Amino acid sequence: LSSTLGALREESDRMSGILANMDEGVLFLDEQGRVALINPKLREMLVLQGKQEGNTLLESVRHTELLDLLARADVGKPVEGEIEVTGLRPSKLMIRATKLEGAHRGVLAVFVDVTETRRLENIRREFVANVSHELRTPVTSIRSAGESLSAALRQPEMAQKFVDIIDRNGERLQVLVEDLLELSRIESKQYSPTLEPLDVGPFLDHMLGLFTDRAQRAQVKLSTEFNRDVPLAHADRRALEHVVTNLVDNAIKYAGPGKQVVVAVRGSERRVLIRVSDNGPGIPESHLPRIFERFYRIDAGRSRELGGTGLGLSIVKNLTESMKGSVRVESQEGVGTTFEVSLPTAPKVGQTAA
Repeated sequence: LSSTLGALREESDRMSGILANMDEGVLFLDEQGRVALINPKLREMLVLQGKQEGNTLLESVRHTELLDLLARADVGKPVEGEIEVTGLRPSKLMIRATKLEGAHRGVLAVFVDVTETRRLENIRREFVANVSHELRTPVTSIRSAGESLSAALRQPEMAQKFVDIIDRNGERLQVLVEDLLELSRIESKQYSPTLEPLDVGPFLDHMLGLFTDRAQRAQVKLSTEFNRDVPLAHADRRALEHVVTNLVDNAIKYAGPGKQVVVAVRGSERRVLIRVSDNGPGIPESHLPRIFERFYRIDAGRSRELGGTGLGLSIVKNLTESMKGSVRVESQEGVGTTFEVSLPTAPKVGQTAA
């Protein structure tokens, strides 16, 4: 008898250890509908405190959908469903419950946290919907212009108009596809930056020289403000080129004629800050929290008119973070907008990068 009791205790301890280390939540209700077993993971999922064993489910969890789902469980007929848990950490739980007979009568339910899975599914659906919407307009324009061009071949002026439409929308499609491929490469972790010491001053002199003609055509004054003693940044040159190009190009496009774009650099012992500011119309405060989301636009019509894909700032954020940096935005309507990229300084000789 002693050895049998010992074996039972060992088996109980082993099962307790298994339940404690499971990623799934486990709940067992006895014949009276009282909690007979609940593992630590489910306590965490349902944010339960204190002893729950012996309570009715309603006493432990006041969740109507969960009660209804477990009530439908029957022998040989498992039920499945999802519930939402509100509170400080809202979550979605997928539940599979079945009714047991025999020595252990009751309802056994297994809970799986699918919050992240559902979030990614929503992102995918939104992404597909956004891409489809973005592609539809230029494709429709190209097809319509192509059809009209056939009828206008004998009228050179009209034919040229439709050729221009095809060319403009073809270029827009190319930019969109390139941005999609770039963003996909970065987010799928296929992109690995080569971080090395970079002198930001000469780098920005070269980069801003590329925008001189564009700024003049847009009637925007482009200037720089930075000291030559800024420490070396620890960055990937090509990635930073992409970041600066996006920010300066956006500033010139959206500032408007007669406005000014200033690129400033500041440095400290640990960080190098690159700020791209304009005194244009600014961004409404309500848009700022979503400004780095894919396809998010403040004025969709104007963005498309200016050739924007809605992906530039998302690419900026991902590239900056891949270099162990960060990017933020400050803006005030009627005053202007500032984007600030923060990068780590290059490690000194003998030091290891953080």
